[in-house]
Amino acid sequence: MFTFFIAKKLIKPHSNDFFSRISVISILTVFISVFLPMFVLGLINAFHNSLKERMIAVDFHFQIIDPNYRMDDYEYLATNINNNMDSLVAMPFFEGYGMLIGDFDKIPVVVRGVPDFFINFIPVLKIKSGEWNINGYNVVIGNGLADRFGIKVGDIINIYIKTTTEYEVESPIMLKRLKVSGIFVTGYDNLDDLFIFTGFSTAQSIYDSRNKASGIGVFMKNRDMKEYKNKLNILKEYIKNVSYYKVNDWEKLNSNILFSFKWEKTIMTVVLVIIIIACLFSVYVGYNVVISDKKIDLGILGVLGLDSLKIKKIFILKGILMGFIGIFLGLSLSGFMLNNIYFIIQGILNALSLLGIKILSAKIYYTASLGLNWDFFDIFIISLFNMFIVIFAVFLPIKKIEKSTISEIIRNK
Repeated sequence: MFTFFIAKKLIKPHSNDFFSRISVISILTVFISVFLPMFVLGLINAFHNSLKERMIAVDFHFQIIDPNYRMDDYEYLATNINNNMDSLVAMPFFEGYGMLIGDFDKIPVVVRGVPDFFINFIPVLKIKSGEWNINGYNVVIGNGLADRFGIKVGDIINIYIKTTTEYEVESPIMLKRLKVSGIFVTGYDNLDDLFIFTGFSTAQSIYDSRNKASGIGVFMKNRDMKEYKNKLNILKEYIKNVSYYKVNDWEKLNSNILFSFKWEKTIMTVVLVIIIIACLFSVYVGYNVVISDKKIDLGILGVLGLDSLKIKKIFILKGILMGFIGIFLGLSLSGFMLNNIYFIIQGILNALSLLGIKILSAKIYYTASLGLNWDFFDIFIISLFNMFIVIFAVFLPIKKIEKSTISEIIRNK
């Protein structure tokens, strides 16, 4: 024990006790290599979750569809789902495509026929002007479409469509004239720039569907995403027992976007790992200098009979302590900033707006919903990786010294 006490005293750098210059630099390095990735990954998670919330809020959570587009027992299925699954609301819908024609422009559009109460389950769908009236041949169109064609409430729009009759080889193209009763806005371009809503029976009539539906849309009443997979499996099991229809969920319908989210985060994680390695290289350099400076001390300790395992233990424990301090500080500050990120971003945006600079679009980045969005896996991997690098940076210089004999160390000095 006495020899071990002497060892701890001898191994301390010549400057200041534990919090020497090298120790402080090492702690700051670990702090930066934890703070930077956790802050960046937290922001990425927040933006991705924000966009996912928007996807969930603008469409059906699940869709029951007929691969042959001939669903005619939709009333029976929707009624059974509503009666037997209290947490779900099912409604038939009809979806067709057309070409909206203006005086100097034309654009493909999606015409979706839904029940009147559809709007109650789309929280982001707001009526900008007019009213939600989809009865008869009234339609509600997106704000993007209205702006592009200069359409106002009460106007008549012309849409060219192909009917879906199954008895003709070539479906005829027909012109349909519909009255705009309202203009909606969601902030989601896929809806605002492309969608036209009308009544379910109206859409059936327009497309001559012969009383068939495109599918059944299903919403979760409480919108609890924790129960999402469970509800999906229950619905799939029920449909499998009563028909050959398929069940799609919002993740499958948006699989391309979600896949891009995953790759975006993976690529960013790889970049951050490279930055961590580069930052923590300074820990290795610092400890290499400290241990080289202590060669004679290590030689003396060897003469005193202190084995190399105890010497390693002193340095490694010191490295672990520095790692824990740096990780704690990095997680604490990045967590605090992410938890207050909305106010930080708004302050920056307000300051930049005074200079006439606009860097974020409200249509793309929904800063109001940002916050602390860490995955446990992110915290575990970043913390573990940093601790591993710190221990490695401390252990490697010791191994280099260990290869030299006591006489060589003293002679070289």
